[in-house]
Formats: sequence, structure tokens, C-alpha cells
Amino acid sequence: MRSHALIERIYDDLRSAVRLVTGNRTSSFAVFVSLALGIGAATFTTAVFRYLLFQQLPVPETDRVVRITSTNPASRLVQFSYPDFDDLRKRATVFDGVTATLYDGFTMDSHSGAQPRLTIGMIVGGDFLKVMRLQPALGRGFRPEEDAVPDRDAVAMISYDLWRREFGGKDNVLGRTLRVNSTEFSIIGVMPAGFSGINLGGVTLHSEFYVPRMMMGALSDPSVHPLTDRNFRNADVYARLKPAASIEQARVELARIGNELQNENPATNRSESMTVYSQLGFQKALRPGAAMGAYLFLAVGALVLAIGCVNVATLMLSKVPYGRAKVQCPWQWEPLPRGSRANSYLRAAWCRLLRPEPDWVLRVLLRRGCAWFKSVRECFPSISMFKSTQMLPCSRPR
Repeated sequence: MRSHALIERIYDDLRSAVRLVTGNRTSSFAVFVSLALGIGAATFTTAVFRYLLFQQLPVPETDRVVRITSTNPASRLVQFSYPDFDDLRKRATVFDGVTATLYDGFTMDSHSGAQPRLTIGMIVGGDFLKVMRLQPALGRGFRPEEDAVPDRDAVAMISYDLWRREFGGKDNVLGRTLRVNSTEFSIIGVMPAGFSGINLGGVTLHSEFYVPRMMMGALSDPSVHPLTDRNFRNADVYARLKPAASIEQARVELARIGNELQNENPATNRSESMTVYSQLGFQKALRPGAAMGAYLFLAVGALVLAIGCVNVATLMLSKVPYGRAKVQCPWQWEPLPRGSRANSYLRAAWCRLLRPEPDWVLRVLLRRGCAWFKSVRECFPSISMFKSTQMLPCSRPR
């Protein structure tokens, strides 16, 4: 019976709403515009707020993935050198895997009929797919031996979008070649759908292909040697914590490893250490002023939504017919007769009141405020604050 009565009430409310909309088209249009602007502004600001403070990597169990940085007296967000990364990977015990990444621009020719173009690619460590818990949509990932000898294994994985766009999503893409700068890479796999990159702390760069870091010499300036030079710091390091490990344990271990490297390499690692951040902690450290700006942006969106709601309320108040109703408490309320005009306007309120005749908005709001306060005092007579309150006279139309 209760569910049947509830369905009937919902049906009556919908029918009354349709009748109001069709009978007051101008006011209904204004209501829709106000709500659309308010909800749109609130949605946009919420999305920006989430992007600035709560963006995480698009990978499984993303809360276990952390960001490792090199630190010195000038900054705590320094990138890694590849020799330091190799030492870290060998000595760390609290991580399931550690990987290094590097975004860069390259000239790419897919040999699929499209013109060679400048695009974004990623140079990654051999444990990249293991750390990120990613399974190729086609083919395989990088093998450990492909991350061992410089300039030997020219293999690449391509993005899902590139596979669909330039290779038609066909399985025969495996074994085909991809020219990056002047080096031919054999395609061994396709990244999973929806994965476009992991750049955190800024705009996510959509990588078209992924190559092992041991091929960096073939893709970089011959005058530099990033794989052996500890002063060349351009790698972003990510790691996945073991199930029983905490980020505090990781910080302690990284501080120990950093001290060991200082003693072993005083010429390049003097005053250099290591630390680890959660993904959200890294964003806050990278952009310390973003939190205040994000909260301010969210407040502006909420204010716009509130203004829209007030506009809707005033429009509805101005359209309510003349009349009044008896104040009733929620637990004493009995449904008004079906089909009555009062029933159309008083469904949703706890202490139900018919609005006064259309009038200037200020007078309407003042009258409603007085009526609401009086209804609360009648519903809760035992509260002392209402007993001692002196009510201002509230004129009500007869």
C-alpha cells in the first residue's frame, strides 16, 4: 500500500509539473536556463577541482603507485639520472617494481601511408607494464633482456589509438616497422584501450609509441650519454609498493639509499638524496598554490549554482496563487485531498504553506521568513531559543 501511494504521489507531482511548464512557458524557460547555468558551472568547477587536486594515474590499483624524486637543498622534486635509477632498482626492497619514464618529441613514420609527422613518444623502463599493471591489447610487452644492452633491441609498442587509426586495428601490425627519427623499430605490441599516458602534475601528453630506455642513445643527441652520466637528470621514476609496505617505510629506505650513493659518488651525488610521494602528495608539492585556487574555483561554482536556485525560487514564488494553509508538523501531516490545488504546491515541504499573493520579491521573502520561523516554533515548542524569541508582526493576507 505504501509503495502504491508513493507511486501515485510521484505521478501527481509529475502531472502537476507538466501542467505548470505548459501553462507558464516563459517562466519555465527562465527556470531551465537558470538551472542549466548553475548546474553547468558547478559541474565545470568540480571537474577542474578534481583535476587540480585528485588526478591519479589511469592504472589498476593506482593508490599503490608512488612517485620517487631526487632531492637537494634547492628542490625536493628533481628528476633522476639513469645510473641513480639503476642503483635504486637494485637496492630497493619495499617495491614490487620500479620504472623510469621520459616524454619527448620525435619524428615518426608508421609506413602506413600517412605522412611522417612530429609526435609525442615515451621512453620507458623494462618494468613499465609490470609497475602499471597493464596488459597489452595485442602482442606482448618488453622483456627483461630488452632493457639490458644499449642500442641492441629496437622494439616498440604503439598506442591503441594509433593502431586503430593508421593500422585499421588489424592483427598483422605485429612485426611491422615504425621509424622514429632515423631508427626502425619493430612493433611487438599494442597498449590497452583507454591508456594514453601517465604524465602527472600537468597536461597528460598522449603518447603514440613506447620504446625501451636502452634505445635512448639512438634517439638522443650523440654528444650526451644519459644512460651513464649521473649529472644528466631527465627521468621520472614511478614504483609500486608491495602489499605489506607503507609509504613511510619507503621514505626511510630511500633516505638510506640516497646516503649510500652520496658516499659512493661524492662528485655527482653530493647533497643529493631521494624521497617518495603519493600521487596526490606529489601534485600538492609540485603546485603548492593549486589547492587554494581549486577551493576558490569550487566556491565560485557553488555560488553560481546558489544564485540559479534563488532565481528559480523567486520565479516560482511569483507564480503561486493567492491563498494560505494551516501549518502542520511532519508527524501530524495527513495528505490533502487528491486533485486539490493546494496538493499540487505542498507535496515536497515538511511544514507546508501556501505562498501569499504575487508581490515584490522582497516582500514575499520577508513574509515567508516570518512564516517559516513561526512554523518552526510551533513544531518545536520545547526548544528554549524559540520560547524567548520575540516575533516581529507578520501580516498575512486574509
